[in-house]
Amino acid sequence: MSGGMAIVGLPWETIQTICPPDIYFSGDNSQNIIMISGPSESLKSFAKELTEKRIFVRLLDTCEIAPHSPYMADAGVLLREYAKEVIPNKTLRSSKWISTSVSEEDWDSPEAQYMNDIYVENLLNNQVRFYQASLHIPNNSVVIEVSPKATLGIFVEETVPSVRYLPCVLKKNEINPAIFSKENFKSLLRRENDSTF
Repeated sequence: MSGGMAIVGLPWETIQTICPPDIYFSGDNSQNIIMISGPSESLKSFAKELTEKRIFVRLLDTCEIAPHSPYMADAGVLLREYAKEVIPNKTLRSSKWISTSVSEEDWDSPEAQYMNDIYVENLLNNQVRFYQASLHIPNNSVVIEVSPKATLGIFVEETVPSVRYLPCVLKKNEINPAIFSKENFKSLLRRENDSTF
């Protein structure tokens, strides 16, 4: 199946009543911006319908997969087998590790307590609860986004305005020198009351 993902400018509670049955909620970036995943053609058709209703929607390039949805189940099993080789021993997550792949009410469950093959599988299959997790970011934190594209800054700064957000990759696919320069990175970790932060 050719799959995909889209960002939609509505909360899930609103959109689920009109969402086709083969499209799934795959995550939330903020209170009113969510992600949905499903078959490509169904997503394109639904995106057109939403656009005609003047609802913000943007299709994302996901290499024809439907991330964070039931369509990833087979890939998740395969990923878990590979993860067993890379992570042979489970590691207890620290209290500072805010999970986005498990609902907050399940953070203390045995499956969510450890970094292991099960946790890695959940990262692929489960919904991304980014908004829920971002509510736990302390004020005046430094948040570094490790991804090939800088996409979450606007949502982090909206939820926790006092944070200093830094993407690893800048808009023109340039490496961010603020992170990858040793001296610059050290300065980020200093607790200085700097108005630029």
